[in-house]
Parts: sequence; structure tokens; C-alpha cells
Amino acid sequence: MNIDKIDLSNSDNMLIETLNIHTLSPQYPEWTEDRGEAAFQLISSLLERNGIPDTRKAYFGDPEYNTGRGNGSHYQTFINNGHTDETMMKHPHFLKFVRYFIFGARLPLQLKNNFLQKVEECGTFTSGDDETLLSSARRFFKQSNLNKTEYREEIYKLLLDCGLSLSTARHIRKYL
Repeated sequence: MNIDKIDLSNSDNMLIETLNIHTLSPQYPEWTEDRGEAAFQLISSLLERNGIPDTRKAYFGDPEYNTGRGNGSHYQTFINNGHTDETMMKHPHFLKFVRYFIFGARLPLQLKNNFLQKVEECGTFTSGDDETLLSSARRFFKQSNLNKTEYREEIYKLLLDCGLSLSTARHIRKYL
């Protein structure tokens, strides 16, 4: 179970530097062809060696994991918009998925570790444990300056990375 950064090769790290992945704005005005090519090479490399955790691939490629509008997966949205796999990976809107594939949910590491610890303390996870994690998430948002609406999807991703079932993660996300 991986809740944070995946293992990367030296060449992967060089591609991440080219991408400047942490500083690109959501509007991506500074997106360049070089960055698109770096994203394509990085994801191709990770897929070739099965370096992306299954839950993160499912979040992108399985329609059941999509909590947004529409019935398809995030992948299907790109395809429906006329992209091939290559042009999708080079597209600036794909960057948020690159970030997730590599670094996991965009949440503080302490929160990620606290959630993992709570899940591990539960042992075999039951429906009653939903409330424990939901209370923890609510408490976190009360104590932090993070916007609950903005980070609801990130908590969902984290719960999936912690090994919870899709239905449990969706339930907690819904009632957060």
C-alpha cells in the first residue's frame, strides 16, 4: 500500500524536473512541448515497468472510480475529446493525473500517515469504521485552513490508496 511518492528512477526524477510539476498553475500558461514530451516519457516509463499503483490507475481509467459528472472514466473523457494515448499524456490537463500517479493525494504527509494509521488500527475494516475515519477527516478540516470542498476528492484518493474499498471511500467522501 503506497500513500505517498512512488519509487522513481534517476531518469524519472530528471523528467519530473523538466515538468516542474509542483509549480505549474492550473491554467498552465507556461506549458510547453518539452513539458508535454517529458510527461509522455515519464508515464510511458512508469507504465512499462508497472510503477503506478493499481488504485491510482483505476482512479484514472475505471468509470466506477469517477466521482465527477458523466458516466465515463477520466481516461474516457480524454478519448472522447479526440485524444490518443500519446496526445492525452502530452496534454496540460493530464498533469493533475501525473501528479497523483507519482505523489498520491495532494494532502499534507502528516494527514496521509494519520489516515493510514487509523485504517491499520481498524484491522479488518467494517462499516462501523467508516464513522471513525469520517470523524477524523472532519476534525482535520476543522483544525486546518484547507477547504473541505476542494480537498474532498483528495481524501477520496487517499482512502483508495490506504486500501479501502471503493464503496467505503465513496461513502466517506460523500458525507465529509
